[in-house]
Amino acid sequence: MLTSVCVVPATPLLVPRLCGGAGALPELRGRVLAAVGAMAAGADAWFVVGAGEAGDGLPQDGVSRYPAEPSTGSFVGFGVDVRVTLDGRAGEERDADDHRNPSAGAREEVCAGGAQPGSAPAASMALPLLIAGWLRGGLARDLRPRRPVTGMRVGREAPWEVCVESGRALRRDIDARPERIGVLVIGDGPSTLTAKAPGAFDERARPLAEEVAAAMADGDAAALIRLEPRQCARVGLDVRSALQVAAGLVGDDRVRVDHQSVQWPYGVAYYTGLWSV
Repeated sequence: MLTSVCVVPATPLLVPRLCGGAGALPELRGRVLAAVGAMAAGADAWFVVGAGEAGDGLPQDGVSRYPAEPSTGSFVGFGVDVRVTLDGRAGEERDADDHRNPSAGAREEVCAGGAQPGSAPAASMALPLLIAGWLRGGLARDLRPRRPVTGMRVGREAPWEVCVESGRALRRDIDARPERIGVLVIGDGPSTLTAKAPGAFDERARPLAEEVAAAMADGDAAALIRLEPRQCARVGLDVRSALQVAAGLVGDDRVRVDHQSVQWPYGVAYYTGLWSV
């Protein structure tokens, strides 16, 4: 059964070792870990709904399941060989303190749930899965999901109807399972909020960013469904499609909203929030 939906950003900057020691986003990191911890406390298994990445070689107008393998991956493509696992088979010699205290340990290439330094690089993995694996490793052991993390990729140009129906189908699948399942939605908001933002400045971005934040704060699935794909694409609101899957997943259920926040330190909106069903 579905217990909650947790929304977090898809930025590698959550990982302290990728941005030099304590990192640039300690407040955001703390909020994300708190929200995911609350989701994990009521879930036996996690399902990731990840926004499609530009240049990932997959269609941007559809929905597909992430492959079961590889179950381990690395952030080496983002500058440091920080390794993660989705199922715990790889060891887990580090603990949650490493996520909050990035000076812990002497070697950067060691990571929670990862392989030993000097071993072969981990296979490539989609960014939302890397984020999910890193978040998983940041939890106390008794909060980590008991089953391997699975999920789906939602193309950034997927029509809203496809997204919503995919969410409804996912809900039917989840409701047919006996375990408690938390859904982790991973993606970023508009990337055009300031002149120095990755997508440069677009005056249309802030109203949309605030519209999404208000819908999340109100637990308003219908408002998320009303987001217009082309408008969102123009301002780089990549998480739109994944949020519309979440809206279809929740449907008409009333939700309790916790851990709600939005920040845009680099001109990109980073949403955090938890909807408990």
